Amino acid sequence: MTALWSIVIPTFHRPALLRQAVQSCMTARRPDGVALEIVVVDNSATGDAAGVCREMGFGDIRYVHEPRPGLAHARNRGIDEARGEVLLFLDDDEHADENWLVEIDRAFQASGADILCGWIEPDFAVAPERMTAYVTDFYRRDVKRPSGADVSDILNYVGSGNSAFRRTRCFGGGIRVDERFNHFGSEDIQLFRTLVAAGLRIAWAPHAIVHEYIPVERASVSYLKARRRLQGQQRVFGLAIGGPRQKLKVPVFMAGGAAQAGLHTLLWLCSIVSGRRDRATEHAIEIEGGLGKVFWTGASHRRIYGKSPD
Repeated sequence: MTALWSIVIPTFHRPALLRQAVQSCMTARRPDGVALEIVVVDNSATGDAAGVCREMGFGDIRYVHEPRPGLAHARNRGIDEARGEVLLFLDDDEHADENWLVEIDRAFQASGADILCGWIEPDFAVAPERMTAYVTDFYRRDVKRPSGADVSDILNYVGSGNSAFRRTRCFGGGIRVDERFNHFGSEDIQLFRTLVAAGLRIAWAPHAIVHEYIPVERASVSYLKARRRLQGQQRVFGLAIGGPRQKLKVPVFMAGGAAQAGLHTLLWLCSIVSGRRDRATEHAIEIEGGLGKVFWTGASHRRIYGKSPD
Protein backbone atom coordinates (compact mmCIF):
# COMPACT_ATOMS: atom_id res chain seq x y z
CA MET A 1 0.00 0.00 0.00
CA THR A 2 1.35 3.42 -0.99
CA ALA A 3 1.55 6.22 1.59
CA LEU A 4 1.38 9.84 0.47
CA TRP A 5 3.80 12.40 1.93
CA SER A 6 3.40 16.16 1.47
CA ILE A 7 6.36 18.54 1.30
CA VAL A 8 5.17 22.09 1.94
CA ILE A 9 7.44 24.90 0.70
CA PRO A 10 6.26 28.42 1.62
CA THR A 11 7.89 30.98 -0.67
CA PHE A 12 8.11 34.74 -1.05
CA HIS A 13 9.82 36.34 -4.07
CA ARG A 14 12.77 33.93 -4.29
CA PRO A 15 12.35 32.12 -7.62
CA ALA A 16 15.93 30.88 -8.05
CA LEU A 17 16.11 29.46 -4.54
CA LEU A 18 12.62 27.99 -4.85
CA ARG A 19 13.64 26.19 -8.02
CA GLN A 20 16.60 24.64 -6.21
CA ALA A 21 14.44 23.63 -3.24
CA VAL A 22 11.81 21.97 -5.43
CA GLN A 23 14.43 20.23 -7.58
CA SER A 24 16.08 18.74 -4.48
CA CYS A 25 12.74 17.28 -3.41
CA MET A 26 12.04 15.85 -6.84
CA THR A 27 15.42 14.12 -7.05
CA ALA A 28 15.58 12.89 -3.43
CA ARG A 29 15.35 9.13 -2.90
CA ARG A 30 11.93 8.10 -1.71
CA PRO A 31 11.29 5.47 0.95
CA ASP A 32 9.71 2.27 -0.32
CA GLY A 33 5.96 2.62 -0.65
CA VAL A 34 5.94 6.43 -0.44
CA ALA A 35 4.42 8.73 -3.03
CA LEU A 36 5.10 12.45 -2.91
CA GLU A 37 3.33 15.74 -3.46
CA ILE A 38 5.18 19.06 -3.31
CA VAL A 39 2.92 21.90 -2.22
CA VAL A 40 4.38 25.31 -3.08
CA VAL A 41 2.61 28.03 -1.08
CA ASP A 42 3.24 31.37 -2.77
CA ASN A 43 2.91 34.16 -0.20
CA SER A 44 3.51 37.00 -2.64
CA ALA A 45 0.73 39.34 -3.74
CA THR A 46 1.63 38.82 -7.39
CA GLY A 47 1.77 35.03 -7.43
CA ASP A 48 5.14 35.03 -9.16
CA ALA A 49 6.10 31.51 -8.00
CA ALA A 50 3.55 30.05 -10.40
CA GLY A 51 6.02 30.54 -13.23
CA VAL A 52 8.66 28.45 -11.46
CA CYS A 53 6.20 25.61 -10.92
CA ARG A 54 5.06 25.84 -14.52
CA GLU A 55 8.66 25.70 -15.79
CA MET A 56 9.29 22.59 -13.71
CA GLY A 57 6.35 20.87 -15.35
CA PHE A 58 4.12 20.56 -12.30
CA GLY A 59 3.80 16.74 -12.07
CA ASP A 60 4.18 16.13 -8.33
CA ILE A 61 4.14 19.90 -7.73
CA ARG A 62 0.94 21.58 -6.58
CA TYR A 63 0.92 25.38 -6.66
CA VAL A 64 -1.16 27.30 -4.08
CA HIS A 65 -1.45 31.07 -3.89
CA GLU A 66 -1.85 32.54 -0.38
CA PRO A 67 -1.85 36.31 -0.92
CA ARG A 68 -2.42 37.22 2.74
CA PRO A 69 1.09 38.21 3.83
CA GLY A 70 2.71 36.49 6.75
CA LEU A 71 4.58 33.37 7.77
CA ALA A 72 1.67 31.97 9.77
CA HIS A 73 -0.78 32.44 6.89
CA ALA A 74 1.58 30.63 4.51
CA ARG A 75 2.28 27.71 6.83
CA ASN A 76 -1.37 27.30 7.77
CA ARG A 77 -2.39 27.26 4.13
CA GLY A 78 0.16 24.54 3.54
CA ILE A 79 -1.19 22.51 6.47
CA ASP A 80 -4.73 22.85 5.14
CA GLU A 81 -3.75 21.92 1.58
CA ALA A 82 -1.53 18.95 2.43
CA ARG A 83 -3.10 15.54 1.88
CA GLY A 84 -0.26 13.27 2.97
CA GLU A 85 0.06 11.12 6.06
CA VAL A 86 3.37 12.88 6.73
CA LEU A 87 3.76 16.65 6.28
CA LEU A 88 7.27 18.04 5.83
CA PHE A 89 8.23 21.71 5.86
CA LEU A 90 11.13 22.90 3.73
CA ASP A 91 11.89 26.62 3.50
CA ASP A 92 12.40 28.13 0.06
CA ASP A 93 16.05 28.96 0.83
CA GLU A 94 16.82 25.33 1.69
CA HIS A 95 17.59 22.30 -0.41
CA ALA A 96 17.53 18.69 0.73
CA ASP A 97 20.19 16.00 0.62
CA GLU A 98 19.55 13.03 -1.65
CA ASN A 99 18.74 10.78 1.34
CA TRP A 100 16.61 13.33 3.23
CA LEU A 101 13.29 11.52 2.85
CA VAL A 102 14.79 8.09 3.51
CA GLU A 103 16.35 9.36 6.73
CA ILE A 104 13.08 10.97 7.81
CA ASP A 105 11.36 7.62 7.33
CA ARG A 106 14.05 5.80 9.34
CA ALA A 107 13.86 8.34 12.15
CA PHE A 108 10.08 8.07 12.39
CA GLN A 109 10.28 4.28 12.58
CA ALA A 110 13.12 4.27 15.11
CA SER A 111 11.82 7.01 17.41
CA GLY A 112 8.05 6.58 17.24
CA ALA A 113 7.84 10.36 17.60
CA ASP A 114 5.05 12.57 16.29
CA ILE A 115 7.41 15.26 14.99
CA LEU A 116 10.97 15.24 13.68
CA CYS A 117 13.49 18.05 13.29
CA GLY A 118 16.60 17.46 11.23
CA TRP A 119 20.06 18.85 10.74
CA ILE A 120 20.53 22.16 8.88
CA GLU A 121 23.90 22.96 7.34
CA PRO A 122 24.58 26.54 6.16
CA ASP A 123 25.45 27.04 2.51
CA PHE A 124 27.22 30.41 2.35
CA ALA A 125 27.15 32.48 -0.82
CA VAL A 126 30.63 33.62 0.20
CA ALA A 127 32.46 31.81 2.98
CA PRO A 128 32.91 34.18 5.94
CA GLU A 129 36.49 35.38 6.24
CA ARG A 130 36.14 36.17 9.94
CA MET A 131 34.70 34.12 12.80
CA THR A 132 34.13 31.22 10.43
CA ALA A 133 33.37 28.65 13.12
CA TYR A 134 31.10 31.02 15.05
CA VAL A 135 29.07 32.10 12.01
CA THR A 136 28.76 28.50 10.81
CA ASP A 137 27.48 27.38 14.21
CA PHE A 138 25.13 30.38 14.27
CA TYR A 139 23.24 28.99 11.29
CA ARG A 140 23.85 25.26 11.74
CA ARG A 141 21.12 23.28 13.51
CA ASP A 142 22.84 20.69 15.67
CA VAL A 143 21.23 20.10 19.05
CA LYS A 144 24.10 17.79 20.05
CA ARG A 145 21.92 14.90 21.12
CA PRO A 146 21.83 11.32 19.83
CA SER A 147 19.71 10.37 16.86
CA GLY A 148 16.11 9.79 17.94
CA ALA A 149 16.52 11.71 21.20
CA ASP A 150 13.53 13.62 22.53
CA VAL A 151 14.07 17.36 21.99
CA SER A 152 10.67 18.55 23.22
CA ASP A 153 12.41 20.36 26.08
CA ILE A 154 14.60 22.54 23.84
CA LEU A 155 12.05 24.10 21.51
CA ASN A 156 14.12 27.25 21.01
CA TYR A 157 16.77 25.23 19.18
CA VAL A 158 14.54 23.61 16.56
CA GLY A 159 12.37 25.09 13.82
CA SER A 160 10.00 24.33 11.01
CA GLY A 161 12.59 24.36 8.23
CA ASN A 162 13.49 20.67 7.83
CA SER A 163 10.72 19.34 10.04
CA ALA A 164 8.25 16.49 9.61
CA PHE A 165 4.88 15.87 11.24
CA ARG A 166 2.43 13.00 11.52
CA ARG A 167 -0.22 15.18 9.94
CA THR A 168 -3.39 13.76 11.51
CA ARG A 169 -1.88 13.49 14.99
CA CYS A 170 -0.46 17.00 14.91
CA PHE A 171 -3.04 18.97 12.95
CA GLY A 172 -6.18 16.82 12.86
CA GLY A 173 -7.47 18.46 16.03
CA GLY A 174 -7.29 21.96 14.62
CA ILE A 175 -3.90 23.13 15.93
CA ARG A 176 -2.48 25.77 13.60
CA VAL A 177 0.29 28.36 13.53
CA ASP A 178 -0.44 31.42 15.69
CA GLU A 179 -1.12 34.38 13.40
CA ARG A 180 0.24 36.83 15.97
CA PHE A 181 3.65 35.73 14.70
CA ASN A 182 2.90 36.48 11.05
CA HIS A 183 5.51 39.22 10.62
CA PHE A 184 7.60 38.81 13.76
CA GLY A 185 9.00 35.33 13.21
CA SER A 186 9.34 32.45 15.68
CA GLU A 187 5.90 31.22 14.61
CA ASP A 188 7.37 27.74 14.31
CA ILE A 189 8.69 27.72 17.88
CA GLN A 190 5.26 28.74 19.12
CA LEU A 191 3.69 25.95 17.04
CA PHE A 192 6.03 23.38 18.59
CA ARG A 193 5.22 24.74 22.05
CA THR A 194 1.51 24.24 21.37
CA LEU A 195 2.02 20.71 20.00
CA VAL A 196 4.14 19.64 22.98
CA ALA A 197 1.54 21.07 25.37
CA ALA A 198 -0.97 18.84 23.57
CA GLY A 199 1.12 15.79 24.48
CA LEU A 200 3.03 15.30 21.22
CA ARG A 201 6.73 14.47 21.10
CA ILE A 202 9.57 15.88 18.99
CA ALA A 203 12.62 13.78 18.11
CA TRP A 204 16.00 14.69 16.67
CA ALA A 205 16.89 13.36 13.20
CA PRO A 206 20.51 14.42 12.57
CA HIS A 207 20.94 12.27 9.45
CA ALA A 208 18.04 14.03 7.68
CA ILE A 209 20.07 16.92 6.29
CA VAL A 210 19.11 20.05 4.41
CA HIS A 211 21.28 23.01 3.40
CA GLU A 212 20.23 26.62 4.00
CA TYR A 213 21.47 29.32 1.64
CA ILE A 214 23.08 32.24 3.51
CA PRO A 215 23.57 35.38 1.39
CA VAL A 216 26.50 37.69 2.08
CA GLU A 217 24.48 40.24 4.04
CA ARG A 218 23.25 37.63 6.51
CA ALA A 219 26.83 36.85 7.51
CA SER A 220 27.58 40.47 8.39
CA VAL A 221 28.15 41.48 12.01
CA SER A 222 25.31 44.01 11.93
CA TYR A 223 22.85 41.35 10.73
CA LEU A 224 24.04 38.78 13.27
CA LYS A 225 23.59 41.30 16.08
CA ALA A 226 20.08 42.21 14.93
CA ARG A 227 19.08 38.59 14.52
CA ARG A 228 20.43 37.55 17.92
CA ARG A 229 18.51 40.39 19.60
CA LEU A 230 15.36 39.38 17.71
CA GLN A 231 15.76 35.78 18.86
CA GLY A 232 15.87 36.94 22.46
CA GLN A 233 12.75 39.05 21.97
CA GLN A 234 10.90 36.23 20.25
CA ARG A 235 11.58 33.78 23.06
CA VAL A 236 10.19 36.02 25.77
CA PHE A 237 7.23 37.21 23.69
CA GLY A 238 6.21 33.59 23.08
CA LEU A 239 6.10 33.03 26.84
CA ALA A 240 4.29 36.30 27.53
CA ILE A 241 1.31 35.37 25.35
CA GLY A 242 1.08 31.85 26.77
CA GLY A 243 -0.82 30.46 29.71
CA PRO A 244 -0.19 31.29 33.38
CA ARG A 245 2.71 28.83 33.69
CA GLN A 246 4.39 30.28 30.63
CA LYS A 247 3.90 33.85 31.83
CA LEU A 248 5.63 33.00 35.09
CA LYS A 249 8.78 32.23 33.10
CA VAL A 250 8.97 35.76 31.64
CA PRO A 251 10.81 37.38 34.58
CA VAL A 252 13.10 34.35 34.76
CA PHE A 253 14.04 34.75 31.10
CA MET A 254 14.46 38.51 31.51
CA ALA A 255 16.79 37.97 34.46
CA GLY A 256 18.67 35.35 32.47
CA GLY A 257 18.98 37.82 29.59
CA ALA A 258 20.42 40.46 31.91
CA ALA A 259 22.94 37.93 33.24
CA GLN A 260 23.80 36.87 29.67
CA ALA A 261 24.39 40.48 28.62
CA GLY A 262 26.48 41.16 31.73
CA LEU A 263 28.65 38.06 31.34
CA HIS A 264 29.34 38.67 27.68
CA THR A 265 30.10 42.32 28.36
CA LEU A 266 32.79 41.21 30.79
CA LEU A 267 34.12 38.70 28.27
CA TRP A 268 33.99 41.36 25.54
CA LEU A 269 36.15 43.67 27.67
CA CYS A 270 38.65 40.87 28.37
CA SER A 271 38.84 40.09 24.65
CA ILE A 272 39.42 43.75 23.80
CA VAL A 273 42.21 44.03 26.35
CA SER A 274 43.85 40.84 25.10
CA GLY A 275 43.59 41.95 21.47
CA ARG A 276 41.28 39.12 20.39
CA ARG A 277 39.18 41.17 18.00
CA ASP A 278 37.07 38.36 16.53
CA ARG A 279 36.27 36.90 19.94
CA ALA A 280 35.24 40.37 21.13
CA THR A 281 32.84 40.62 18.18
CA GLU A 282 31.33 37.23 19.02
CA HIS A 283 30.67 38.37 22.59
CA ALA A 284 29.15 41.60 21.28
CA ILE A 285 26.67 39.55 19.26
CA GLU A 286 25.75 37.46 22.31
CA ILE A 287 25.22 40.65 24.34
CA GLU A 288 22.44 41.51 21.89
CA GLY A 289 20.75 38.18 22.58
CA GLY A 290 20.65 38.96 26.28
CA LEU A 291 19.38 42.48 25.72
CA GLY A 292 16.63 41.12 23.49
CA LYS A 293 15.29 39.07 26.40
CA VAL A 294 15.28 42.15 28.62
CA PHE A 295 13.87 44.67 26.13
CA TRP A 296 11.26 42.54 24.38
CA THR A 297 8.04 44.52 24.87
CA GLY A 298 6.68 46.16 21.74
CA ALA A 299 9.10 44.35 19.44
CA SER A 300 6.37 42.11 18.02
CA HIS A 301 4.64 45.12 16.44
CA ARG A 302 7.50 45.57 13.98
CA ARG A 303 7.03 44.12 10.51
CA ILE A 304 10.17 42.04 10.09
CA TYR A 305 8.94 39.47 7.55
CA GLY A 306 6.72 39.91 4.55
CA LYS A 307 8.44 42.94 3.04
CA SER A 308 8.70 42.98 -0.72
CA PRO A 309 12.26 42.84 -2.05
CA ASP A 310 13.85 46.01 -3.36
